[in-house]
Amino acid sequence: SPNGKFVAFEINKQKGDGMLVIYNVEQQKSDTVKFGYNASFSPNSDYIAFSLKTPEDTLRKLKLAKTKKELMPKDGLGVFNLLNRKFTQFESVKKFQIPEEQSNWLTFLKRVPDAIKDSSTAEINDKTNKKQPNTAKSTKKNEKYQLIVWEPVKDIRYTFNSVDTFTIAKKGTEIAYIARQNDSTRLKSLILFHPLKHSSDTILRDWLTFKRITFDETGNQLAYLSNANKKKKKNYTL
Repeated sequence: SPNGKFVAFEINKQKGDGMLVIYNVEQQKSDTVKFGYNASFSPNSDYIAFSLKTPEDTLRKLKLAKTKKELMPKDGLGVFNLLNRKFTQFESVKKFQIPEEQSNWLTFLKRVPDAIKDSSTAEINDKTNKKQPNTAKSTKKNEKYQLIVWEPVKDIRYTFNSVDTFTIAKKGTEIAYIARQNDSTRLKSLILFHPLKHSSDTILRDWLTFKRITFDETGNQLAYLSNANKKKKKNYTL
């Protein structure tokens, strides 16, 4: 950890489930989290966040049952508060990120369960003006994710729906993300969230494909690639 008071390491078997060990140097005591890996300490050494693997036995059974790749369980996210030893777990997390300096905000993409997906997955019949259920098969392309911005120590949390991807500034002062308006159009928004001000600004809204949104070193400038072409082979504009 940045303050040198904690050390985290993984113990992994050649075959079977591994574990994450969080060692308190001053107290010479350890906390163990089964299935934990890919750990990162917060800049202030207040908490540690890590991915949680699906148990190998569960994966083996699903593979033997020839479960489709898009229906396989996603890894989870674990957060261990180093101040009070509280453990919090989130299921189906695609990506998480912690600022490199100063800020304590943890940002991650959490998959939305099918049961609470928004009404944009329904189609409207022009003749009857009634919503018809969408019978399209579940694929990665129509998976929905929420962007969670959370301060674990103060327990302040913000949730943004239908988010494709995000990036955070090095010091955590800004978070940029791409949000879809709905599934029937390619209309997307590039939005800037200011954690310290607890407010958001929409930079632009357009029928574009966005890629590689990136902050500069200071967090004062944002660059991205975009393309308006529907073809598979795309030429991006900076």
